[in-house]
Amino acid sequence: MTPLATPPVAPPQENLRNNATLVEQFWKLQPPTFESGLDPLVAEDWIATIERIFNLIDCPDPRKVTCATYMLQHGARHWWDSTARSRPQGHGWTWDQFKELFLKKYYPSNIRNQKEAEFLMLKQGSLTLIEYERKFDELSRFAPALVDTEQKRARRFEQGLRDDLRQAVVTFELGTYHEVLAKAQLANFRESSNSNSKLSQSGPLEKRKWEDKGKGKQDYSKKNKEGGPTSGYYQLNPVCGKCQKRHTGLCLMGTGACYSCGEMGHFSKFCPKGQVKKQQQQPYQQKPGNPSKGQARVYALTGQEED
Repeated sequence: MTPLATPPVAPPQENLRNNATLVEQFWKLQPPTFESGLDPLVAEDWIATIERIFNLIDCPDPRKVTCATYMLQHGARHWWDSTARSRPQGHGWTWDQFKELFLKKYYPSNIRNQKEAEFLMLKQGSLTLIEYERKFDELSRFAPALVDTEQKRARRFEQGLRDDLRQAVVTFELGTYHEVLAKAQLANFRESSNSNSKLSQSGPLEKRKWEDKGKGKQDYSKKNKEGGPTSGYYQLNPVCGKCQKRHTGLCLMGTGACYSCGEMGHFSKFCPKGQVKKQQQQPYQQKPGNPSKGQARVYALTGQEED
């Protein structure tokens, strides 16, 4: 019986060359770094991204831990160095072992349970349809048993929709999540179009109200120009602190001078200049015995007729 031939062992230089090629492929895909933080979703997303890169480059399991741990930084790097030292020499780490320890550290089970409960209570409420869809996709991964088929996923999405959108969708009994989403988007679009149509129909009335308010403002401005509280006189002549009145020039209160002409020796009531000014401002008065212009014209015409 011929003994089985032992497989050839690759020389060390070839192993180094293979490792270098693998690392180069890994770096070309720009793997993200990870540092310890308070958001557990970041930890789960980091693991998912690293695994997608491993699938693309067909990375063997013994090399996965080496590549992934190189991307740890700061607190996460200190945690892994301490964890790796606790393992006896010569015992390597599998990817599943690393992932279990990593998620236990940065994504504990109580947080996952909390996210699952948040998904169970998810309702659209005041969210837009786009915001509700994004939240549904984000939280559904924490309850995979509830959305493991297209029909389950569709019914769960329907249950959380706003009442008007849900009534527009459930009657069709759609079988897939994407069909339910498309029908909800169509109903939401029609509802928005109807709302915009109502607003456009009420536009002319709102415009007339605005114009009426504008006319009132114009009338008020005209009143101010004619001498209202905000006219130029009131702005240039504030209330005098001495006599509590508005006037131009110096205040003559308590000086003994006439308020009309500013001279001494008489009051404004008996001011000779003030009396002359009043007579000039009075309308023309007919003197007794002198006919008015209209009466004189009539008399002249009458006289001509008599001649």
